[in-house]
Amino acid sequence: MKFKKLFNLKKSNRRERRANDFVLESLEPRVMLSVTPMPAAVVTTDHLDYAPTETAVITTSNTSGDGLQFSAGELVRFQVTRTDGMADAASTTADVGPAGNAPWYVIDGVGGFTAHQEFDAMGQAVDRDANGVADWIAPDNDLTVNSSISTTWFVEEQYRHSSLLVTAEGQESGAVATQSFTDANITTSTAVTSSAATSTYGDDVTFTATVTPGTGTVRPVGSVQFFDGAALLDSTAISSPGVGLTSTFAITLSSLTLTQLKAGSHTIHAVFSGVTVGADTFQNSTSANIIQTVNQKALVGNFGAENRFYNGTTSANVLFTDLGIGTVVGLDDVQLTGGIATFDTKDAGLNKVVTLTGATLTGVDASNYSLTSVNTTTADIDKAIALVTVTGFNGAFDGLPHGATGTVIGLDAGGAALGSSLNLGATFITVPGGTANWTFLGGINYTDQSGSVAIVINAASLATTTTVSASAATSTYGDAVTFTATVSAASGTPTGTVSFFDGTTLLGIDSIADSTGVGTSTWSLTTAGLTAGVHAIHAVFTATGTFLNSTSADISQTVSQKSLTGSFTAANKVYDTTTTAVVQTRTLVGVLGADVVILTGGSATFDTANVGTGKL
Repeated sequence: MKFKKLFNLKKSNRRERRANDFVLESLEPRVMLSVTPMPAAVVTTDHLDYAPTETAVITTSNTSGDGLQFSAGELVRFQVTRTDGMADAASTTADVGPAGNAPWYVIDGVGGFTAHQEFDAMGQAVDRDANGVADWIAPDNDLTVNSSISTTWFVEEQYRHSSLLVTAEGQESGAVATQSFTDANITTSTAVTSSAATSTYGDDVTFTATVTPGTGTVRPVGSVQFFDGAALLDSTAISSPGVGLTSTFAITLSSLTLTQLKAGSHTIHAVFSGVTVGADTFQNSTSANIIQTVNQKALVGNFGAENRFYNGTTSANVLFTDLGIGTVVGLDDVQLTGGIATFDTKDAGLNKVVTLTGATLTGVDASNYSLTSVNTTTADIDKAIALVTVTGFNGAFDGLPHGATGTVIGLDAGGAALGSSLNLGATFITVPGGTANWTFLGGINYTDQSGSVAIVINAASLATTTTVSASAATSTYGDAVTFTATVSAASGTPTGTVSFFDGTTLLGIDSIADSTGVGTSTWSLTTAGLTAGVHAIHAVFTATGTFLNSTSADISQTVSQKSLTGSFTAANKVYDTTTTAVVQTRTLVGVLGADVVILTGGSATFDTANVGTGKL
C-alpha cells in the first residue's frame, strides 16, 4: 500500500556542524581534544512515578545549553518505551489517544482538538514511521507557538512496576530529548481532621487521617504517624474504610492514657507510609497542617480556715487548700497556693464567712489550668478574754464615798476593749466600808467577767497640818533650791509621803521622811530646774496609818535670770574713713548645760577711724 505524507517534512537526525562547535589541538604533543556541546532541548514529566490509569503530562522546552533546540512551530515526535527489558505493545485509549509504545506527533502551538490518526485528502494514512499504521496527531495543550509543547500519555495497566523512557524528536530541528520515569507506586494524598478544632485540656481528642489513592481500585494500606510539630504523638496501622476508596486511620489522645494535649496551640499533621499489597505499592504522603487549640481547664478552688479568738482584725489563717475531687487531670502536679484569707467582719461570731483572695495555681502542670474562683468557707471567731484589774480601798474615814477602781485592757487599737463596760459596784462612806461586787460585760467580742473586792474605811483619829519652806526665797536660774515640807500632828509621828508641786506640775515625791519627832516629820526635795520667774510651791501629804492627809499653803519662789558675759571678735579692714567694724565671732560665757542661748544683733565700731593695730 502506498502512503502519502501529509507534511512535506524531511526527517533528519544528522547534525550539521554549527559555527560555535570547536576543536582544541595542542602542538606538543599532538593530541586532539574535542568538546561535546551540552544538549539544549529537554523533555520532562510532571511526576517521576505514576500508577496505572494515571495520565502523565509531558512537556518539551529549551535551555540555554550549547546544543540543538526545539524550533517554534515545528512537528515533534513522542514515544514512550520500556527500559526494563519487558515486552510491551502499542495500543490506544478511547478519548485519550495513543498508548503503550505507539508514537504520536504534536505541532507546537496547534491544539484545541482530540487526538486522532492522520489521513490525507485522499483518505490515505499518513505514515511517517513507515510502520504501516496511520500516525497519531495529538494537540499542543498550551496552544502557544513558543518552542514548548505540552502533551499527555495514558499509563496503562501493562506498565505496572515498569521503568520507562519518553523520547521527543524535533522533526525539523533534529533536537532529541529523553526523560526516564517509572510506574512503580500508587500515589496517595493524606488529609488530617480533628474531632474538635478547639478543645479543653483533659478532653479526649481524636485525630483522623484520610488517605486517598491517586488511582486504582484498592484502598490504601499502610500506617500513619501523627505529629504535633516535630513531636510524634502516636501511630497506627489500623484503618477503616472511608468514602469511596479512601482509608481512614485514627488515634485518640485521652487523659485515661495520659496522652492528653497540653493547653496551647498545636500544629498537627499526619504522615502516611504505604506498603505493597499484591501488585499495588502505595506511595507515602504527608497531610497539610491543622491547628488544634487546647484551652486551659477552668478550676474552682476550695480552702479551710482556722477558728481563732477575737484579735481586733479580720485576718484568717488557712488550714488547707484543694481543687476538688476529680477536677485535676490524671496525675497532674497542680496546687492552689498563696493568697490572703479574711473574715467578713472582725467581730466574734460562729460560722463567719471567710474569703481567700490572691491565691494562684502552682505546680509543674499549672499552665494547663486557669483559676476561675475560690469558694468561700466558714470559721468561728471566739470571744477574747480582756485583762480586767479591779482594786479595793483601804483608808481612813473622811466623810467621802469610796469604792473600787479598775482598768480594762483589750485587743482593740490602743489596748481598748470596744463595746465592753466595767461596773465597779457599790461605794461606801462610813466605817467599816463593805464589799464591792464588780461586773465586766464584754459585748460581742469579749467574755463577761465578775468578782468582789473589799472597801475598808478605818476610823480617822489624827489630823495633820503641812507647811512648806524654801532654802532661799529668791534664787538665780540654775541654782539648786531645797523645799522642805513639815507635817505636824497633835500626837504621834506622822508617816506617809509628800508630793511637791509647782502650781499643778509635780516636781517630785519624797517617800522617806528626813526627820521625825514627836508630832512632827519632815520631807524635802531639791531641784535646780526652776525656770526664771515666780513659782507657787505647795506640798501634799499622803498619810498612812491613822493620820489624815493634808496640803500646805503656797509659798512664792522667785527665780532671777542668770547673768551672762558676751564677747566677740572683729575682722581687720583697710582704712575707709569710717569706724564701722564687721563681727566675726560671738561667744557667751555662763550658759548652763544644754540650754540654747545665742548672742545676736548690735553693731561693732572701732574706737577711731584711723589706721592702727590692736584697735578697740
